Amino acid sequence: MTNTPPKITLPCDFIIKIIGADTDNFSAFVKDSVLQHFPDTSDESWSKHTSNAGKFASHTVSVYLRKEKDITVLKQTLETHGDFKLML
Repeated sequence: MTNTPPKITLPCDFIIKIIGADTDNFSAFVKDSVLQHFPDTSDESWSKHTSNAGKFASHTVSVYLRKEKDITVLKQTLETHGDFKLML
């Protein structure tokens, strides 16, 4: 077994999960940030799930990825918000 990450054949549909505090402010920031970097993302591509305690939310979105760099830039944008925790 090797430690080489799997190769992604681009362009492709790519699912991103963004986790952070369950606030309206953070949810709006997530949506604005994703649309800034992936403007052709449709409303049907989104889902949100809240943790049992209601403290955190995971936003799952399917984007059309053209360049791997776009994911890195999106993460850098999300990291500027204090409620951001993780992107998978």
